Formats: sequence, structure tokens, C-alpha cells
Amino acid sequence: MLCIHTIAIFGSRKAANVITVALLILSVLFGEVHALDATDGPGDNSSRTTGAKQGIGTSATSASKIWFTLGQGITHEVYFPQIDVPNVQDLQFIVSDRNTFVDLERDATNHEVLLPDPQALTYRQVNTAKSGRYRITKTYVTDTDRPVLLMQTRFEVLSGGPYDLYVLYNPSLNGSGMGDSGASTGNALVASDGNVASALIASPGFVEVSNGYTAKGSDGLVDLKNAKRLTTVFDAAPSPGNLVQIGQINVGQDTTFVLALGFGATRQEAANNANVSLATNFATRQSRYQEGWHAYLGPLTVPSSVTGSTQLRTQYNVALMAPKAFDHKTNPGAGIASLATPWRDVVGADGCCVFADGHGGYQSVCARDLYEVATAQLAAGDKNAAGRYLDFLFNKQQRGDGSIPHHSRVNGDALDGATQMDEVAYPIILAWQLNRTDPATWSKVQKSADFIVRSGPRTDKERWEEQSGFSPSTIAAEIAALVCAADIADKNSDPGAAATYRNTADDWQRNIENWAFTTSGVFPDKRYYIRINDDQNPNDGGTIVMVVLR
Repeated sequence: MLCIHTIAIFGSRKAANVITVALLILSVLFGEVHALDATDGPGDNSSRTTGAKQGIGTSATSASKIWFTLGQGITHEVYFPQIDVPNVQDLQFIVSDRNTFVDLERDATNHEVLLPDPQALTYRQVNTAKSGRYRITKTYVTDTDRPVLLMQTRFEVLSGGPYDLYVLYNPSLNGSGMGDSGASTGNALVASDGNVASALIASPGFVEVSNGYTAKGSDGLVDLKNAKRLTTVFDAAPSPGNLVQIGQINVGQDTTFVLALGFGATRQEAANNANVSLATNFATRQSRYQEGWHAYLGPLTVPSSVTGSTQLRTQYNVALMAPKAFDHKTNPGAGIASLATPWRDVVGADGCCVFADGHGGYQSVCARDLYEVATAQLAAGDKNAAGRYLDFLFNKQQRGDGSIPHHSRVNGDALDGATQMDEVAYPIILAWQLNRTDPATWSKVQKSADFIVRSGPRTDKERWEEQSGFSPSTIAAEIAALVCAADIADKNSDPGAAATYRNTADDWQRNIENWAFTTSGVFPDKRYYIRINDDQNPNDGGTIVMVVLR
């Protein structure tokens, strides 16, 4: 048992100091006492960041189920435990001199993005203050074994100083921006929403931390802007809302430290993950992360067209690594369209972000995109990846009638009822390109080919997803798919199906100009293929109103 004895001499500075020391000792020994909670929630409405990304990353390993995006010189969305569940609005630094200025990193610096290793998705952001006062350099990797984003940060004072440095974390956990609660516990800022939790930890520890609600009095950024320093700290923001967390880091003229943003099903799990990651030095974590990407690129084909140029070779490597990064790690082959979330920076981030209201992100599986990625990987020598994509399309997405939904979640559940006929066609073409002619694959091919014969050549929507009708692009994909299906039918001794597919393909090929080639168009020579025609007369002068999303 520990006994702490103090002599209270009221009005004495010595007594006050003794009491302060005693409270500090109690805090260290028994954990921080949550004396002050933020009560001004839920905060302003939440949003996502811009869809203009400057970097994306994840470990090449399947054990690390975390993905991150970068833009505007800062950290954007971080996804966990699935690639379609965003958990962060943004994470950035604040710099203050406690007297004249408070700089938000995103707005107050000029940004540079580097790729330190041309064979890994390791990104470095170099942000130099527009005022010339300081520079912030951040290098990003993820733990290869657990869901933790690691950010090695160097803060350099270029003129003046000393300065205070804060990290501002705006979680939007579990796909929602308004359901987070958070607290300071031990050495971590923890937050949670349902079965997703995060923990932000700094390698030297935080000097001071606070939890609050965006744009309210408890928001650390609001406090800093008003007073140039934190005047009130809140140990918790216990009610669900648009949570914001802030932590001060002790820095001098040139300081390097590491931030760990860990995730888990609970706050404790998230904190444990972050602490385990920080227990190994950053250089080792970075090396393991990069070795994983080296191992992925090693066996792949490098075309002679890029071998003579370092820049082209790097672009080629990134072009191969990005699709690999977009592949889901629990459902192999569920490669999403993109980690970007356009429109959400203006329409809000509350609720599920995957096309729930037509303005969600691109974190879904689209057959057309998946086919294009598969053919690129096939050309690069990654036949296994292309095969996984085909298996997902046929085994997870294909409906009972042979159709393929426009897009689905990473588990294969369709997100809408519309059918784009080219997306029904592409899996058939991919099967043929992979020479997958076994009976099991043939049964899937036959279902989709029969659907195309019954339902084509007209499509509910074409590739721009706005209108129905006769689209040259879609019809070309349908014809190619039927020819491929005929060849696979021959190899499975089904001459009747093969004849049906070839005859239908020939008929549509003969008629494509009747459906989609105008001789009385608005352009000077009046003769050209139109993008889509809503009926079978491309010369009737009909007008199609397109929907433009802004």
C-alpha cells in the first residue's frame, strides 16, 4: 500500500505544489481521473475528404487488414476491417507559437509527395510552411501483421521558434461520421463506434490530450484558434457525435517521432495493436512492409518499354501495386474500384458510404473495372490474381439468371438492381482469356451467355451509367462474349449452344449500324456512331437528357 502524506497550509504556494505533485503521482500510479467530459456534442455535420488522392497504401500481406489514403498533404481515409469501411476523415498536425499564429497543416503548408522506395507503396509527405517557419516530413507504412498505420514524423524549425506541435485526429469510424465517442486512456486517444475502435499513440507519449466535438467549444482546434494554446482539456467525449481528438507532442528545433493509429473491435484491442507496433522500431517495420511489395513485384513481367527509364519503371510498378492494394484480403478477388470517396466531401459522411444514397464512394466491386484490372494483371504475369477475380465474379456476383449486378459489396451482395450488359459479358471474355473451359466454369459461362441472348443487345445502363438503349461499346462487349462462349461451348461438346451464340453475335454485328450509327448527326460530316440510342432509329433526332453529378 502506498501512503502519500501532505501538510495543507492554505494560501501557501508550497502547499499547492505539494498537492499538485501528489495528484500527478496518483495519476501515474492509478491512471488518469476523468474529471471533465465534453457535453456540447454531437458537433457539426461530418464529411469525407476530397476524392483527389495523392497516395494509397496497405501491406502486401493478408494479415494486415488496413488501407490508407493520402491527399492535401495529410492523412485521409483509413479503412478497417474491410476495404469498404472508412474510419477516418483526416489526421493532420497543428503548429502554434502560443502568441501570434495557429497553423493547420493542410492549409498552411506547401505539399510535396515522394515515393522513397519505387517498388513499394511507401509514401513520404514533405510539408513546408508557407511562412518559412517549419517543415513537417511524414513517412507512411502499415504494420505487416496487424491493423496499424505508422507515421514517422520529423518536425524541423526553419526560423523562429520554439513552437508547439499538436496532432489533430478526426475519426469517422465504422463508415459513419456522427456516431463516435472517445476518451483519453493511458497513453492513447481511443475512440469507438459499434464494433470498430481506434487508438492514436505517439512514440514519446503526449504532453496533453483532449477529446471534443467538431466546431464546438470542446474542439481542440477551436480552443487553439481562440487562445493559441489548449486552455481546457476534456478527458472524454462520451456521447456519440462528430468526435475530434487532439494531442500535443513535445518537440524542439529538430524532432523525430512515430505516430501509431491502431484499430480493433474494441478500444483495448486497438490500443494493444498500436503499442505492439510501436514496440518495434520504425525502420524494421518499414523494411518488412517494403519487402512484402518487393516479393509481389519480383516475379512479374517488366516490359522493355520501361526498363530504360527510372520514372517509367516506377510508374509501371505503382500501376501494378495499386490494383493489388485494392484487392480485399478476406474475400480474395473482391477488388474494389477505388479507395476514393468522391462527393462525400460535400454531401456528408454519415451512414454507410458504399453507394447507400447514390453519392457514396467507389469501395465496391464492379465487373467492368475488375475485368480491366484482371487483364492488366494477366498481361503482367499475375495469372493467379486474374483467376481470383473471375472466381469472385462467377461464384459471388453472378445471379441465378446468369446476370451480373452493376456493383456489389466485397461479399458479393448486389448494391442495386440495374444491369449493365457489358458487365455480364466481361466475365465470359475473361474466362476465355484464362482458358478456363472446365465444366464448372462452362456452367457459369452458359448462364451468362444465355442471359445475354435473352436480354441483349439493349442495356439498362451503359458504361456511363445514365441511360438505357443501344450502346456500341456495350454491344461490342456482348458480341465478343458470345463468340468466346461459343468456343467454350465447343470445348464442352455443346454444338447447339455454340451455334446459338455465334448466330446471335453475327446478327447483332450486322445490325449495329442500324441501331447506333447516324447519318444525320449534328457534327459536320453527320456520320458517326453515337454513344447510346434509346430506340432502334439513330436518325430520328431524339434527345437524351444526361444527368451530370457535381
